[in-house]
Amino acid sequence: GHGPAQAEDALLESLDRHLRTHLVLFREDGPVPARRIFLLLDEGPHADLALLVASRLVTAWDAELTVARVIDSEADEEERFDTERALEVDLGVSVRAMVRAIPAVSPLDVLRAEAERNDLLLMGVSGLGVSRVNEAAAQLSDVEGCSLGLVRAHPNVSVEAGRRS
Repeated sequence: GHGPAQAEDALLESLDRHLRTHLVLFREDGPVPARRIFLLLDEGPHADLALLVASRLVTAWDAELTVARVIDSEADEEERFDTERALEVDLGVSVRAMVRAIPAVSPLDVLRAEAERNDLLLMGVSGLGVSRVNEAAAQLSDVEGCSLGLVRAHPNVSVEAGRRS
């Protein structure tokens, strides 16, 4: 048979391949508007759009934002501090957020832990080490207890284009 899971996967794969625009997938499993938003930021191509989405939601919902980066599970305090300072510099004054560098084996471990403390987890597709929306969505299927936002920036569309000052 062709159950809903297969149809969903096929749709995600089709959107990822053919939609020539930015894409934000949202799974509602917590309060909306969210009070506490957790953004897992990586160095990948989708991070800028994920940060833009997070900052817009924080403004619209008057929510608290935590922006975090996963660092090596063996990282020392100095590396953690340096990463957090770099995050603060990257964010500048335009985004009000708490920053955290979290030592972990994988981003999924961090998301599972943060699901208990936050209403919404946001991240770019590349934050899970994959490049396709359907692969990232499959990995996130067991993260429960809060809403999830998965952001895919299209390579040929400017993130800045939608930004209003």
